[in-house]
Amino acid sequence: MQDRPIDKVLEQLEDYTERGDEIRARCPAHNGTSEDSLSIREAENGDVLLHCHAECENEDIVEALDLDLADLFSKNGKASKPLTKEARSAEVRTVDELPGVIEDYFTFEDDEGKLLYIQQHKGAYYRVVGEDEDGDPLLIKGLGDVEPVLFELSSLIRGVEAGETIYHLEGCKDVVNAKERLGITATTSGGAKTWKGEFAEHYRGAKEVVILPDNDEEGAAYAQKVAQDLLGVAETVKIVDLPGLPDKGDLTDWLEAGHTAEEFSEVVTASPAIDAGLAWPEKPAPLEIRLPAVEEFDEELLPKP
Repeated sequence: MQDRPIDKVLEQLEDYTERGDEIRARCPAHNGTSEDSLSIREAENGDVLLHCHAECENEDIVEALDLDLADLFSKNGKASKPLTKEARSAEVRTVDELPGVIEDYFTFEDDEGKLLYIQQHKGAYYRVVGEDEDGDPLLIKGLGDVEPVLFELSSLIRGVEAGETIYHLEGCKDVVNAKERLGITATTSGGAKTWKGEFAEHYRGAKEVVILPDNDEEGAAYAQKVAQDLLGVAETVKIVDLPGLPDKGDLTDWLEAGHTAEEFSEVVTASPAIDAGLAWPEKPAPLEIRLPAVEEFDEELLPKP
């Protein structure tokens, strides 16, 4: 993977600070005492702009950095997001360089469709830390400080606004198969231990939510947790157990066993909704508890110092 001009410059600096779109560092040419005598910016075309406040020439700055002037210029005329300090010291990969088969990775995006991180099927997470010179995402392992989001979040939001039934599953692979083979709007938090209560806000106003857990104890517990948080948020909530599902089986297994979209629709329709009376109230009711009056304190009871 070829370094971008901005990365080449920052890798040669001992230390620097980021101030919005500008980076400040000690100028290596005159090596003064100021920690921000050198300003570094990335132009729209990807070129690096240097400015020493002590008026050092760019040729001297580049030479002190053990670079050439040509290293300041982008090869494709395209700017990209500089890597963070953390990313520079970690193993950075492109999507194509991830281990395993790329079809076994699932992309998680924010509500505007911006890629945040990628999850390997039943495996590791890789978060976006920048872009290469072609605009492709650069990734490092782990979520770091990136907040988890729901898989297919933007589709979920559109589905709720359109009044569609939302199907909540336990894994990303099931969501993909549900969309491709059943034509439904589906989402997941990514696994049995990944649900967060704040995710429920994305379902507010939903007409109907159908939860399809895996056939095991973890799946049942996951479904109950999701359902409890969605009761009172969505109008109708169902937990649907697919008939004939093997132990630890999921929706994908059920479809691969030959079951059809028509059968699926019949099972969902026949499944009862959870009693909304089981939902926690949005605002707790005050308790009408009256404590007995407290007797007036007698100062004579205080011990002498």
